[in-house]
Amino acid sequence: MKGMLVTFSGEKVVIKKNTGSLHTFSVSFFSDQDQQYLEVQKKFSLTGNPYKEEHLFLRGVLLVVFVSGDVKINDFEEDNASLDYSYREKTNRDSNSSISVQVGQIIPSESIITVGMDSEVILLFSNGLITTLGANSRLVIRKFLQQGFDSSDVKFSETGDEVSPSTLVLDLNVGELVVDVKKLRKKSNLEISTPLGVAGIRGTQFRLVVDEDSTELSVLEGKVDFDSKEKKGLSFKTGKKYLVQKDMKSSVGEFDAAQKISMQKAVEKGREKSADVKLSTLSEKLSANFYEVPSASDMKMIWVKPGSFNRLSGRQEVFLTEGFYLGKYEVTQKEYFSVSKANSESPRGSNPMVVDWSSAMRFCEKLTALEEAQWRLKKGWKYTLPTEAEWEYACRAGSTSNYWWGNKNDNDEIRKRNVTAVGLHPPNPWGFHDMHGNISEWCSDRARELPKIATLLNPTGPKSELSNLSTTVSGQKYGRKRVFKGGSSSTRRFALVHSSIGFRVVLKKIPED
Repeated sequence: MKGMLVTFSGEKVVIKKNTGSLHTFSVSFFSDQDQQYLEVQKKFSLTGNPYKEEHLFLRGVLLVVFVSGDVKINDFEEDNASLDYSYREKTNRDSNSSISVQVGQIIPSESIITVGMDSEVILLFSNGLITTLGANSRLVIRKFLQQGFDSSDVKFSETGDEVSPSTLVLDLNVGELVVDVKKLRKKSNLEISTPLGVAGIRGTQFRLVVDEDSTELSVLEGKVDFDSKEKKGLSFKTGKKYLVQKDMKSSVGEFDAAQKISMQKAVEKGREKSADVKLSTLSEKLSANFYEVPSASDMKMIWVKPGSFNRLSGRQEVFLTEGFYLGKYEVTQKEYFSVSKANSESPRGSNPMVVDWSSAMRFCEKLTALEEAQWRLKKGWKYTLPTEAEWEYACRAGSTSNYWWGNKNDNDEIRKRNVTAVGLHPPNPWGFHDMHGNISEWCSDRARELPKIATLLNPTGPKSELSNLSTTVSGQKYGRKRVFKGGSSSTRRFALVHSSIGFRVVLKKIPED
């Protein structure tokens, strides 16, 4: 039966044979063992990603709507953490390589855009912002987080305010940038940094021109706040031009008719090139598989779809019917203390944080409270430690071997037992770093002996140390111990009562008791 294609129509079971013929049966037609298998299959087939992305701050994206001449993109690394593995893999370039930009190309956040001589590029951001980057310019997409929004055939040009709340930080190192900003939502933030000051924007049209000696801001419509290194709280409205120089001398005046016409043409061209882009074009390109947690220094997480895997040479089949987000890296010292708010002398580096199981759980509980307070979590969703099954499923990443790269531990970098900064070991095919190598990691489960042959549906381990599923080993209740995985080992399991090791966090829907 397991070789047949099984689907469901209401309470009926539909089986498709190899010949292609369909047969419908009542559940009672099958044996008890087959009914158990069908129950697992039904739960598995009816679940997908139940989490609505509008409650998550995902990585925003940009669409190239016009390009002329030589325009290139680089991605950059931050805090020893590499950028999206999938992105580098698709482009077949490392993080230091330049890629020529083309119309229709999707550009991820955390990118550097360089425009050559006699060149120009127009970008539509997934929150509705349109930017025109002129010749000899360099723009860094430092940070772009955005809440998800519904995919529809509505065009960006037909929307009024910003599509969904966002946080966008840009660095204009040099060159000319014309910006057309829709009215931002209350929770949104947009800042553009230049060498001589920072512009804060809510909803306006303006131009920034930056060279090594000066920054010039011209407001075509609306209002732009600007904080220079010497003067804070400056605000400029329609028709005003502000010039600040390297020696901090500044001046305010009106821009002439020719400058106004030039800016208007740039705004009109940007809107024209973006006019037919539908919300669905970019909503589906938002990093739905990636999520960053603001309360934990933008801790990176990856979506894991429901699925199944085999343990113990295929004799134990494990089904996970609910998807979840799992930390791309082990929780770092910086992330841990940004949530715990410890004193300033606490370590703040990118090495994994080492704690006991209870401290790891307290971190998850506090992180949940912080994110709930900012309305960034949907009801029922919480941060916690992954179950042993969730950890192993993500670690295997679809492989059936001892390690995701094969059965032999012949990877010298991973065999090293020294604790290093997160992300230095290569990622598995799903983008998770350090699941082999670096430090071992806590799971949420109490330990127990696993059955040799079984079909397991969302296993979690014993609910208490006195559970009937607990066994006694060397005079101790096995259910008291907590499972930990990873490190330099394969997918073998270990259990401890009291110890300090690392952990990574899962975000998932927690069933009500």
